[in-house]
Amino acid sequence: MPTRAIPSTTGALARLADALAARLSGRYVERVWHLEGGALLLKDSGPGGERLLIAPQRALPRLSLTREWPPTPAAPDRTALLFRKALEGARVRAVEPWMDRGMTITLTRGPDALTLAVQLAGRFPNAAVLLGPDDTPTALLHEGRPARDPDARPFAPGPDPWPELADDVWLDRWDATLRGAAERARLERRGNELARHVRAFGKRLDRKRQAFEHELARAESADRHRHHGELLKAALRDIPKGADRVRLRDWAREDGGETEVPLDPRLSPVENMQRHFHLYRKLSGGRERAEGFVLEVLETQAAVEALRGDVDAFDPDAALDDVPAADAALEALERRLRALGWRPPVQAPPRGRADDAPALPYREFRAVDGTPILVGRGARDNDRLTFQVARGQDVWLHARDCPGSHVVLRRAGRGDPSPEALLDAALLAAWHSKLRGETVIDVMWTERKHVRKPRGAGPGLVTVADTRNIAVRADPERLQRLYASLDDAREPATGDRITARTP
Repeated sequence: MPTRAIPSTTGALARLADALAARLSGRYVERVWHLEGGALLLKDSGPGGERLLIAPQRALPRLSLTREWPPTPAAPDRTALLFRKALEGARVRAVEPWMDRGMTITLTRGPDALTLAVQLAGRFPNAAVLLGPDDTPTALLHEGRPARDPDARPFAPGPDPWPELADDVWLDRWDATLRGAAERARLERRGNELARHVRAFGKRLDRKRQAFEHELARAESADRHRHHGELLKAALRDIPKGADRVRLRDWAREDGGETEVPLDPRLSPVENMQRHFHLYRKLSGGRERAEGFVLEVLETQAAVEALRGDVDAFDPDAALDDVPAADAALEALERRLRALGWRPPVQAPPRGRADDAPALPYREFRAVDGTPILVGRGARDNDRLTFQVARGQDVWLHARDCPGSHVVLRRAGRGDPSPEALLDAALLAAWHSKLRGETVIDVMWTERKHVRKPRGAGPGLVTVADTRNIAVRADPERLQRLYASLDDAREPATGDRITARTP
């Protein structure tokens, strides 16, 4: 993005540059905020209370003078600090369009001159503070993107839509138009996301129904097993040992013919008879259960289809007439989906750590009672955590029969750990395993002193004695609380409910 703007004499972008120059020239930049979603908000020293909003996004680039106050972070991040250092206290000297692709704002601070270049088009819309004749960027809004894009497509905002309006009224109309477009895009994204959740939940219900129908089909064979058992019972002396099938006279048949009965050659005739009767009792008991589940799923599917129709009928254009009502309607639709059994998908916890954080082999969580819970970061880190960090009386946990992180629950004395703290640690052991996403996950736990490293075993492989078991299910509230307790947490995890129970 060059510091020297190429003026455009026609179009809405030129009118925007002229109106901004008339309003901002001679004013100082008093404050800069870096907003969520990658936008800048600049407060100038003028009496009107307007703020310059810079949002160079590919989907909906926005540059306007606004009186709205978007949510601002409680503490500035690195990007905000860089732009504050470069811009705060600088005076606006000129505002010019740049090749129908963006805008350049020239500022001075004492003898120094700088340019705030805003590119609104191309593959990498961005904003940068440029200094000196070589256009050295001192602050970039989107790190990792180039500060200039020679292949940028023209922004092409079109002709001036309101040439008859005065600059002040024109700026207000421009901001209102862009704000309405942003609201529409937000509502459309929210509606599309809800529609995706409804479709995914419907597919999950269909798979669930098919599974229950398969179980019901198996249950239909219960009467056959009972009949086979009766035939075996009447002919036990005639059945040879080691046979895998036998043909027996079946008096229940109209023709009085024979029926072939399958056998397990490893079992005796009596045991084969008992096996068929056992299968009859097992399958006949599951028939009523499977029928009930199939009926329940079919009713839920009908409700989901009705909900899908309501979600598909949501119109973001009509919703702009009453945005709060539209948000309330979308929330009501999501509540209906939750009432049918849907839960938000679990998102992977944030990775990475602060550059100045120590390279520990674990991440430290806090249980509900404040007890530290240490979770290994990898296979070699698991070994370091278990055999170098953990103490003999600490509680050691791991997902049963599955690769996963070693988890250590600190214990001050020899008493049993708090039940809630143990459930928190078991939940983390289940979450940090290959079984994540399963309905029920078994987690074994014991004291660290019962864990041994076999000679020659690979990283993370151990042998464990004297274990007990906890069955774990998904609980987003508990998981979110645990991730909020991380020393290096940037955002809490959300997702399916995870609960734990002891057998």
